[in-house]
Amino acid sequence: LANQGPGMGLYCTWNDAIGRKAFLDYFRFAEKYEEYYHPVESYSEVALVFPRHALQSGDDEPVETFRQLGQTLLDAHILFDVVSDEKLSDQRLAEYDAVIVADPKVLSREQCTMLEEYAHNTRSLIVIGDPPATASDDGMLTMPTLDRAAIIGSLKGLSEIDAPWTVRVNAFAQPGRIILHFVNYNRAETDEGGPANENPIGASDINVNLRLHITAIRETKVTSVRLLSPDVPQDAELSWEQVENSVRFRVPSVLVYGVVVIELER
Repeated sequence: LANQGPGMGLYCTWNDAIGRKAFLDYFRFAEKYEEYYHPVESYSEVALVFPRHALQSGDDEPVETFRQLGQTLLDAHILFDVVSDEKLSDQRLAEYDAVIVADPKVLSREQCTMLEEYAHNTRSLIVIGDPPATASDDGMLTMPTLDRAAIIGSLKGLSEIDAPWTVRVNAFAQPGRIILHFVNYNRAETDEGGPANENPIGASDINVNLRLHITAIRETKVTSVRLLSPDVPQDAELSWEQVENSVRFRVPSVLVYGVVVIELER
């Protein structure tokens, strides 16, 4: 649900009382707050380019680099979209503050030119592997192999989410509203399976500094920040502070799943 996909209904253990209760609690939550799930638009700040051209040419090596890049961004709580290299366009690239390419060697000259122009326009382009043959250094960071620390360090001016790596975060936008989904995968591992042995370990004190980066809402004021969760019986109003084009708040805890709804002045 947090990734805009269907719920995992086929995996529900209906004959287990604990599993059945969890399933019902979560889908009743999704039904109650259906308006926050669709329709929505991505609220990501970075584009990670998927090397589909390389796969079509029989080269799957860039896919492993792509996978490691995705893991790096997830662990650092960078808000990102996956964009296939088949779908690159000036309009699509302009939506992001940074673009990361796993391996540009199979891109067409037109696509390379498009990426170079993106880098020239004071944007951040990160290339793993050999850069396009005609590329300059303006706005482009190139590295022969993946360097996680260098990549995260080069992504400046983005939203900041201070949470354990076991917490995954997605962001979406609606007219007058931004929605953050937090999924906490941390748990006490056991040899026994089944819903009774999930033993989740909650994440506490998640500090968020979220940029208000959509043009249509740059001058809009935040009016409220709420935390919703199927794990607790009541919604919580969170304290927040708006500083220019960002809003700061603290999520007190997320056991497994939490949704933060940021309402904006229409």
